[in-house]
Amino acid sequence: MLQRVKRNDPVTGRWDVNPRGKVVVYTDASSLAMGVVLTVDGMVVEDASWLRKQTDTMHINVAELEAVARGINLVVTYGYKSFYVATDSKTVLAWLGKTVFETSRVHTKAAAEMLIKRRLQVVNQVVKEYDLQVEFLYVNTCENKADELTS
Repeated sequence: MLQRVKRNDPVTGRWDVNPRGKVVVYTDASSLAMGVVLTVDGMVVEDASWLRKQTDTMHINVAELEAVARGINLVVTYGYKSFYVATDSKTVLAWLGKTVFETSRVHTKAAAEMLIKRRLQVVNQVVKEYDLQVEFLYVNTCENKADELTS
């Protein structure tokens, strides 16, 4: 993994980031890792990856949701208030939309139901406390810039 990141690190180019640019944070998770890639006006500004322990039995949807929470935290540290979160998980996208936009309650019978709802509450609280304007987008796996950090 370390050799792949050194060889394929997407963070390259200019370092003068537009403070009013279009911000997209791509998020992804796999059985190996969780990853996020922060872009501004299409340029990769920062990326991060967290390896998962071999004993980590967290369901992939919970890991995808955790990656979204970490991605939002990364955007907040940069001071952006308006941004897009891109994920290749339709399930997580539906959960986030229902929770953040309060269109309906999340219903799941998953064994990790309480973990899912807790993470959704944390994301919702961060969005409200920091007065964030966030939109959630679905991207195909091949278009997800964070996918390379997790495979």
